[in-house]
Amino acid sequence: MTPSGTPQPTLGSRGSLGAALRHPRAPAVAMAGVLAIAFLALMYLDRGIGFFYDEWTFVLDRRGHDLGTFLKPHNEHIVVAPVIVYKTLFAVVGLGHHWPYFLVLVVMHLLLGLGVYLLVRPRAGAWPAVMAATLILFAGLAWQNMLWAFQIGFVGSVLGGVWAWVALDRGGRRSGLAACLALLFATVSSSLGVPMALGVAAEILVQRRTRALWVAAVPLGLYVLWYLGYGVSTITTQGLIHAAPWATTAVAAAAGALFGLGTSWGEALAVLGVIALGWRLAAAPPTPRLVGLLVAGIAFWALSGAARSVFQPPVPPDSSRYLTFGAVVLLLAAVELAAGVVVPPRLLALGTAITLLAVALGLPVLRDNAVLLRSQSGTTDAELGAMQLVQRSVPADYRPDPPVAPPLLAGGYFAATRSYGTVGDSPAELLSDLSNERVQADRVLQEVAARLVPGSARASSTPPALEQAIGASPTARGPCTVVRAGAAPTVVAAVVPRSGLLVRAEGRQEVEVRLRRFGDAFANVPVGSVAPGAPRLLRLPADASSQPYRVQLAGRTGLAVCSA
Repeated sequence: MTPSGTPQPTLGSRGSLGAALRHPRAPAVAMAGVLAIAFLALMYLDRGIGFFYDEWTFVLDRRGHDLGTFLKPHNEHIVVAPVIVYKTLFAVVGLGHHWPYFLVLVVMHLLLGLGVYLLVRPRAGAWPAVMAATLILFAGLAWQNMLWAFQIGFVGSVLGGVWAWVALDRGGRRSGLAACLALLFATVSSSLGVPMALGVAAEILVQRRTRALWVAAVPLGLYVLWYLGYGVSTITTQGLIHAAPWATTAVAAAAGALFGLGTSWGEALAVLGVIALGWRLAAAPPTPRLVGLLVAGIAFWALSGAARSVFQPPVPPDSSRYLTFGAVVLLLAAVELAAGVVVPPRLLALGTAITLLAVALGLPVLRDNAVLLRSQSGTTDAELGAMQLVQRSVPADYRPDPPVAPPLLAGGYFAATRSYGTVGDSPAELLSDLSNERVQADRVLQEVAARLVPGSARASSTPPALEQAIGASPTARGPCTVVRAGAAPTVVAAVVPRSGLLVRAEGRQEVEVRLRRFGDAFANVPVGSVAPGAPRLLRLPADASSQPYRVQLAGRTGLAVCSA
């Protein structure tokens, strides 16, 4: 009961929606609902996504336990925390299931949204805090930080910075220690933790709490020690020259990403933000938190622009992985600018509509990129499955998929599988894969196992049966089937016996040889060609799959195909 005796509205009462929304627990319930929806949506989108691109460097290159395994940089970034996470999961779940790796990213992403909620609530109110957290949790343009498990590094740095500020807001004797630990986590997750620590240091300096500078100084000092021993910089003079325009575009991209919009809309939002900042500074000094956010943002964009603007290949300023940091900084800065402004209920309704629209604009981006990652993972799994079938024939330096997984080398992969298990599809799974995945599996088999070598037919062998003969009239002759060319080019197809198949050009032109096993068509480049007077034997290694190879032969002046 309230002091007046009027019953307090409850979330389960039959009162009006407005009464329910005014219940003091309503925003917390709504925040819990948003977190639950985000968790379910991201875990659903991740189904079928496996190890991708840079993740393979952790699988192949971080298998030791020496200090360098944990401290050596990745793309100039410190990655101590991500390496610990991956190596722990390697030991616990191996490579056979990728969802535990993704689960770590999802939990960190949810904690980031919760941290934003806790920072905004005392400054703008509970319902605006729910909206702010929702914008971050469903910022679809930042999809890499939501769908690619490897991004626990970047997300970890932003998460550590946000929770350092949450700790400082809570106050108390242990708040400094909690903030320091959060910043330490930020700085060992990726080098993006450095701008976060600089932002916290700036806030403490503005507050003239010099004795509390250790909160940021300890993580920064440890980072400096790491950098002196292992750090690598890509900042160049040209990078410094191009840093400002790169950073300006990156700010616009982050502003647009908050609302599911591109850089063009973001430019207008960024201009409005600059105007609001100027108006605020003209009216009163900036809050210490605003100073800290501005320092963190400027340091992040300036350093990233100096390092990436002329990188080869140059990294676009609107790259998905850079958007979360910028979006969080801009959103929290906007809240600081609006501190003390009373938001009328009608504006809350408008804010809710804008938030839902932003979510609606971001979800298709998340969905489409999840489909893309799933497709690429399926292809990689099929390629690895094919490679596993013919492991003895695979050179150690063979790359099954350079465009999607350039760090993935056969030798390192097979070494990792002996410790962590396999990733590739089984023979049964290869048969049920998508058509394009099976074509890529055939490509791998062809590249590592198929060879056309000089040979001859055995007189006692039975001639191979043809499955297809276009523009030709086949005739059995001893161990061979001879195909005479007609008016049209000759195309024949046959199952390759386990003993191999001999191909001979009967006329004056060469015969083209194509191969397939799991695919539905002869979609890959030819294995090679057979010249007149130089018969070639196609021999393929036996393996665990009973699926036969099939060959397609094409020539203009006739050919012979013989059992070996």
